[in-house]
Amino acid sequence: MDGYIGSGFPFLYFRNLRSPLVSVQFHPLQGPIPGQTGPRLAGDILHLQKTGQQNRCTMTYTDWIGSVGVAILLAAFFLNLFNTLNKGSLIYLLLNIVGALLACYASLLLRYTPFVILEATWAGVSILGLIRHVKGLR
Repeated sequence: MDGYIGSGFPFLYFRNLRSPLVSVQFHPLQGPIPGQTGPRLAGDILHLQKTGQQNRCTMTYTDWIGSVGVAILLAAFFLNLFNTLNKGSLIYLLLNIVGALLACYASLLLRYTPFVILEATWAGVSILGLIRHVKGLR
């Protein structure tokens, strides 16, 4: 049986020919959800959906929110890295705030405290930068 695991992207590909696993969910901190079977994958939520002869990964609401947030953060980073956006520009600051808040919200939903702290700090520093930017325009 083929499938994908991950709580967002990138997905990790795996092949398992012996297990009749169709749908297994894992709590990010506690391992398998009671009543489910399968290996312990801390930090990941495994969702396999049987579709005929193949399985495909389905992203949850949390996966989508986290992936969009990280994509926004990476876009801001690369635009700054290639000198398309200045680190003090309004667009750069807003991208960082929105991306960090989305990633923070997804981390809250997963109850993964280290990333909640990281993303909340990232958003807070970006908000301070935005305040400095607005004060500098006056």
